[in-house]
Amino acid sequence: MQDFSLIRIYAFLVEDYRTDTFESVDESYVPERVNHRAVLERDGELYRTTYVNESMANKFLSEEWSGIRYWAEFLRTLEYGPGSPHYTPSTTEAEPS
Repeated sequence: MQDFSLIRIYAFLVEDYRTDTFESVDESYVPERVNHRAVLERDGELYRTTYVNESMANKFLSEEWSGIRYWAEFLRTLEYGPGSPHYTPSTTEAEPS
């Protein structure tokens, strides 16, 4: 559930920077996309990657998407890395050089 906390925090940052009354702060302070990488502790091998972007956060904040839908859309971005038992090399990765 740490991932869900991270994507909620990102959404709230988008909202805070958009509505902040300080002139020196604006929405451009929030990255358009945040990548999450999970690596194995034992050897640092990539286990998976996911991301959340501003469009996804805005749909959650506007209540177009529920928290469950926001989470599901985040999970749709999941790609397994070589450290995962679910990893399947892409065609280009599997071809010898």
